Amino acid sequence: MELFIIEAPGKIKSLQKVLKKNYPNSDVGATFGQIFDTPRKKLGVHFPSLDEDKILRNPSVIEDLRKKVELAEHIYLMTDYDEIGEQISRDFISLFNVSDNYSRIYLNSFSEKEILSKIKKHHNKKISLPIAKTSDAKRIMNKIIGYEISNNGFEQSLPIGTILSPLIHQLNNPNNIIGSFNSYVSLNGRPYKMKSHYPKRSKNNLDEIKKIMNNILERTF
Repeated sequence: MELFIIEAPGKIKSLQKVLKKNYPNSDVGATFGQIFDTPRKKLGVHFPSLDEDKILRNPSVIEDLRKKVELAEHIYLMTDYDEIGEQISRDFISLFNVSDNYSRIYLNSFSEKEILSKIKKHHNKKISLPIAKTSDAKRIMNKIIGYEISNNGFEQSLPIGTILSPLIHQLNNPNNIIGSFNSYVSLNGRPYKMKSHYPKRSKNNLDEIKKIMNNILERTF
């Protein structure tokens, strides 16, 4: 049996429809996003090594996938074409001890033509570990900043989590603390725009956040 792994469960039926004609002995599984996370009620990041206390985000989903992996002769990792997708694929093969019977598939769209073409073209393509590690770094920094700031009384007013780039942008531009702004970041060499909105902040709050950020950076780097 050939197993195809994607992130979003909402795409399972669409993929099954494409595979039914060309890969009748196949199955599809979804990771429901990232496989691992850090504990919610503690920092979960150790200094200075920056090792994480990893926990499974969806244990029941992992158990369902484990059953599919046991029956699979070859696994096609079709997670998203970005850093998180690469991280998920890497964590998948590590968690389930997958050796060489897998291929990493990069899709630019979810059309039948694109899916079938990429399966043939990238049959032996492997995971890019450096790209996966960039997602690790982002997750660690998001957790450090989000946890430290939210535990200093800002959890009700400060957007945190996966918006690390806009947050740093705001901290570096103290005059721009009201309204919307755009932050451009690079994704595998391709720029894309991320828009975020921030409520008005007092100068005292901003100064306090800067102190927290400085403490984080001094301890981390």
